[in-house]
Amino acid sequence: MTPDERRERILNYHRTFLAPAGANVLEDLSSVCREKRSTFVPGSTDETAFLEGGRSVMIYIRSMIAAKPDEVETPKALTEDEPDA
Repeated sequence: MTPDERRERILNYHRTFLAPAGANVLEDLSSVCREKRSTFVPGSTDETAFLEGGRSVMIYIRSMIAAKPDEVETPKALTEDEPDA
């Protein structure tokens, strides 16, 4: 993903979830995805993993909302005297 594409993706998350309707949807998702509750289900690793998957989506959405599009860095091009990573 290019830096411009990353900026645009961040802006899309801002447009979607920072608008009033989006904020309402975000709060609903937070509840459904157990963002602020334990995802551990005693005796059920499968259900715990399933619930944790939903929670991880919320963490990703929150990270995109917190991201600042103007702080996305453009990676510098490698020069001949720099080793490949």
